[in-house]
Amino acid sequence: FNDVKIRSHPVASDKNWSSLWWLTPWGWWLAMGELMRIGLFALGLSR
Repeated sequence: FNDVKIRSHPVASDKNWSSLWWLTPWGWWLAMGELMRIGLFALGLSR
């Protein structure tokens, strides 16, 4: 594993995540899922 490097910073540009990611169907899916998990956590229904 000597040739493996870990970069802990975002890339300058990502073809899968533009600045308008939240306008895509996948972006809405992610956002709604996160909101649901936050709600379940607030109600004490999640781990």
